Amino acid sequence: MTVTETLENRGIPQKELISYLTQLGGIASKVENGRAVVRHKNWLCVLISKPPVMFMHSEIPVVIVKFEAEKEQELEKILKKFRLKTFRAGG
Repeated sequence: MTVTETLENRGIPQKELISYLTQLGGIASKVENGRAVVRHKNWLCVLISKPPVMFMHSEIPVVIVKFEAEKEQELEKILKKFRLKTFRAGG
């Protein structure tokens, strides 16, 4: 049984998210039409760029991030690591 989790990430460009996933052991495919896939033996991640949102004259990147894994334990493990990489504290 495949388990999935879909996140919407705002504020971090797709290229940087791909870099984070490769740092976590994934192997990235080429980005085509705003879509990228990062594969790992225990999980798969699909990243889809969406149109940016405007906030006070700034464009904020929006990326849909979909994780898949065969085991829920593996999914939870990669989600925790990914969230730590993408955590941003306010100031």
